[in-house]
Amino acid sequence: MYCFILICSHLIWSPGLPATIELPKPSVTLKEHYRHVSSLVFSKDSKWLVSGGADALLVLWDVTKHEKQWVISDCPGAVTALAFTENAKTVIAGCGRGLGGQLLYIDTQSGKVRKVIKCHDGFINSIAISPDGTLLTSGGDDGLILIRSLESGKELVVLKGHKRSVKVVRFQTNSKLVSGGGDGTVRIWDVTKKVEVSCLTRPGSVESVCLLQGTASIGIGRWYGGRDVGEVSVWLPSKDKLCILTPEHSGAVRCITSTSDGKYLLSVSNDRLWKKGSKVLIWDSRKLSAVARVSLATPGIVTMCTSPDGKYLATGGWEPAIHVWKLSDFSL
Repeated sequence: MYCFILICSHLIWSPGLPATIELPKPSVTLKEHYRHVSSLVFSKDSKWLVSGGADALLVLWDVTKHEKQWVISDCPGAVTALAFTENAKTVIAGCGRGLGGQLLYIDTQSGKVRKVIKCHDGFINSIAISPDGTLLTSGGDDGLILIRSLESGKELVVLKGHKRSVKVVRFQTNSKLVSGGGDGTVRIWDVTKKVEVSCLTRPGSVESVCLLQGTASIGIGRWYGGRDVGEVSVWLPSKDKLCILTPEHSGAVRCITSTSDGKYLLSVSNDRLWKKGSKVLIWDSRKLSAVARVSLATPGIVTMCTSPDGKYLATGGWEPAIHVWKLSDFSL
């Protein structure tokens, strides 16, 4: 399989730095994990938040009551990827250790594991469900992207192309898949034809990918290890355009996400404040300019997600806790 490297017109955006908003305390802190939190996701109705950690714990939280519903304490290794089905009746968890990964299907109401699927050699780094709810994809340390029937769990497609670990997978449509990897590439795949259709290559490692709702744009968070610099960019494949946003993060951009309306893109890095806190930059996804810089008094954020109702941002990282912040406090 060939990797077609797009020759993009690179636009460097250098807006003035916005003032920093200091948020010393989150709206809510949820505690159950005893090691770092590695994955978070809200249900579509924003009622539930599920968290997974390096402690092999999987916890379902009631967002409105700020309390846990159930805890699975014996997952087969660290919980590194999570997804809710469209109707929020099932939680899918990607778990594993260095020797292999497993997908768990868990009933949301009871917390009982209904199905276990062994897959990938190494950790499962990301999972995603297609918009029509029929397909489940996973990306792992083995460099493979696996696509299976969500209902039966049967493996249907294996996509090969990444030279290193697959860090993130996202469905763009039912037949288009976007992936990012440790080899520095962002790839677009035709799931039906089982082929790669576009590939963007830049130095460093792609740590996170976000699909901006209402546009054909892809937000990308990466890390240049040798320079200890993190970059946020927006790729518009249809126009062969890559817009590199500045200011740069002075640290790895471990996670990017967007608000539910796609208006804002949020990126987080530790920016040499590992023991003091984390910095979130908020970007206007259409004007491609930084509109806010928020300093959160919680160190080492590695995962975050916004609630579909547009009210909350949940963050997790090296602290054994989940912090929930009101997006209204971010001056959006």
